[in-house]
Amino acid sequence: MLATRVQDYISVKLQQPFSYSLIPIIVCAILFGMSLVYFCVSYVKSRPNTVKSQIHMATPKNREKIKQFYLDKINQLHNAIVTQQIDSRNAYQKMSCYIREFVYEMTGMEVQKYTLQDIQQLKMPVLESLIAEYYVPEFAYAEEGNALASIEKTKRIMEKWI
Repeated sequence: MLATRVQDYISVKLQQPFSYSLIPIIVCAILFGMSLVYFCVSYVKSRPNTVKSQIHMATPKNREKIKQFYLDKINQLHNAIVTQQIDSRNAYQKMSCYIREFVYEMTGMEVQKYTLQDIQQLKMPVLESLIAEYYVPEFAYAEEGNALASIEKTKRIMEKWI
């Protein structure tokens, strides 16, 4: 009689293929992913957060034009507050934009993109004090601060800017 199956010719019994349990593989993958996230976060937190301060001063001829342009904007903002066309919060937001754009045009530093912490690292105490003064009223839910006094302070700083 001829055997019709190959297994009949083999004298050793073969075992079924070995299969791995998925639980240890899944646990190892989760641990690897968590450790990868931990190292990425710790790397981002540990690296120094320095702001590049490359100053490119405007020419003397341009400085006066820039000063006058932004002083005109501040005067328009002053008039809008006096005539109640704008509320205090929006006035502080506009003042923050104006002084940041002014500094950018005078120095070439992109302070429009900087937070208060970044500005503190620039070692520009005048700009830092103005932005710090604007922060609370700018983001407050209710109107806070004296916008007219802040406008006058901003004007004085722009006029004295070298």
